[in-house]
Amino acid sequence: MLASTPPGSPSHNILYARQPIFDREGQLHGFEFLFRHTDGKGLSDGTDAHQATCTVLLNAFLDTSIEHACDDTRAYINFTEETLESEVPFDTRHLVIEVLEDVPQTEAMVERLKYYKGLGHTLALDDYALKDANHAFVPLVDIIKVDFPAYDDDMALLRVVTALKRRNPRAKLLAEKVETQKDFELCRLAGFDFFQGYFLARPTLIEGKHRLVQGTAASSLELLALFQESDVHATEVARIIQQDPVLSVRLLKLVNSAHHQRSTEIASIKQAIILLGLERIRQLACLMALAQLNVSSALPKLALTRAFFCQSLAAAHFAEGISDSAFTVGLFSYLDAFFKTPLTHILDALPLHADITRALTHHEGTLGLLLETTRYYENGQWSSIRWTTLLDHGITPDLIHRAYMQALESAKVPLL
Repeated sequence: MLASTPPGSPSHNILYARQPIFDREGQLHGFEFLFRHTDGKGLSDGTDAHQATCTVLLNAFLDTSIEHACDDTRAYINFTEETLESEVPFDTRHLVIEVLEDVPQTEAMVERLKYYKGLGHTLALDDYALKDANHAFVPLVDIIKVDFPAYDDDMALLRVVTALKRRNPRAKLLAEKVETQKDFELCRLAGFDFFQGYFLARPTLIEGKHRLVQGTAASSLELLALFQESDVHATEVARIIQQDPVLSVRLLKLVNSAHHQRSTEIASIKQAIILLGLERIRQLACLMALAQLNVSSALPKLALTRAFFCQSLAAAHFAEGISDSAFTVGLFSYLDAFFKTPLTHILDALPLHADITRALTHHEGTLGLLLETTRYYENGQWSSIRWTTLLDHGITPDLIHRAYMQALESAKVPLL
């Protein structure tokens, strides 16, 4: 649930601000998503613009459903020169790449914009303030955001509108910084297609469970280092991601974003990696590392121990094909503790196989039995363990103890 409460809420963090964009009929066309610090303030001299863009992208696409975040319209997000030179792992349905006015008009950047067009992205040119249409990007973009206050008289505005429409007839024109009713009427008469500004709506701070988009910087950096090698295997990528429950959640949210018409439910992290492809995983790692969002606690080690514990029991004594799923169940069983959010709320946003969801929420099925067993064992609740059922699978108390000791070693958690 998106929240627009005042900053400073003890249970929420500011994710971004968003300002509506309307069409000529007054219908919602989209939102511009704007970076905001935790105090609600925007970019300052000490804020890196590329880092700000990465943070907004992660918060918008991987914290909430992007469809929800932009009311199933379009999300305009500022792209710096550095952002344009990197890669964006998100799909093209909702994202509008807003090219900032200070991006250099070089041939290399023209080629870069053509690359994004080839991928199917919508491009917008931000803060257009020239008196003519001679900007190098004008023929390439789909939307031109004209800085209305930059034109000191009506005729100057009409001239630039005419010039832009002549040079790129297919481009839509968006009047930004529309402050009054008079401004709005003038822009309508001038032929603008979309409108944005304080007269229509001010930016609104959006708060949410910021922990849902936090990931370990160490895991992201380790992934980036791995991708520097010439021969990268999905198994090694899975090993790194599986050690970080938060990174795993982001991966699955990225699956939702990239494969919205996916018919296959995900049963393991490795399956998600194969579905996305290694290049998208690299792009996600870059975004996370640059956003510098961090989790620091003992929870990752505890979650990893349980994951190895479930996997060890499954591999030795149940059907061979469920060990990866058992690892995922163990890892994700700690998500509510990580995010201070009910587990069911988190799982609703993830494309997990129904067997994994049932195991996590109700301890149902073989995976549920494994998770229940590990939890009872960890808590010393020996009498609650379903020993008869486990013995039918050849699992004895001694075997469980050895599996737990092996999990501690695999997760490198020191015995206290």
